[in-house]
Amino acid sequence: MLDPNLHAGIIKLIIAYTLVGAFVFTVIITCLSLVGWIRFADPTQQRKLFVALIVELVVICLGSFANLLKFDPKQVQKEVQAPLAKTVSTLSNTTAKLEQEKAEISKTSLETFGRHYRSKIGELERVIADYKKFDTPEMRKEYGTEFERAKEKRFQEVKGQLNDFVLFVGKWRRLLKAYSDLVDGQIDALQHNLGKGDETEILKNFATIQRNSESDIDALKTALDGVKQ
Repeated sequence: MLDPNLHAGIIKLIIAYTLVGAFVFTVIITCLSLVGWIRFADPTQQRKLFVALIVELVVICLGSFANLLKFDPKQVQKEVQAPLAKTVSTLSNTTAKLEQEKAEISKTSLETFGRHYRSKIGELERVIADYKKFDTPEMRKEYGTEFERAKEKRFQEVKGQLNDFVLFVGKWRRLLKAYSDLVDGQIDALQHNLGKGDETEILKNFATIQRNSESDIDALKTALDGVKQ
């Protein structure tokens, strides 16, 4: 809704400059008619123009002396700008509040991510440890010619869980990049090698991720602690 003070200030400004424009126009036309540069089809028009000019001068003089035509452009400017400045200030405060709320939401969400990340790393450690334990002379003897097929099946299960892990981190990528380097390097390398199916490189990538997991989580926690409460 338009502020009443702002509306009144604008109306005063329009009226003032309209009156000034009308007076200047009358003076110019009158002067040009006196020197013969402008001729009227009806001679009485020039007389009426003189009368109008005289009336305008009288009104301006009387108004000025009676303080009725007092007009302060700076004051009107202040009246126009004041509501706008208040609106801008309100918007700035609202934006700052929204940014703070967004930061607090991000902090809470990433703290939750950190707990899930640590949990998933622990779960994958157990899965990979079980997979490695499968390849023993005893198990090879037990499965015989079916050993490689059984091992491949288990490896595919490991790959599936690692893919789920990569997707889990990927969902948080944009938010994580604002606070840490956790998604840089090894996560992308793991995703690449999962696509290639290279067992050695996959396990090597995860070993690096697992080894750095605690320091990565600590770095994320330190970054989040810097978020203003």
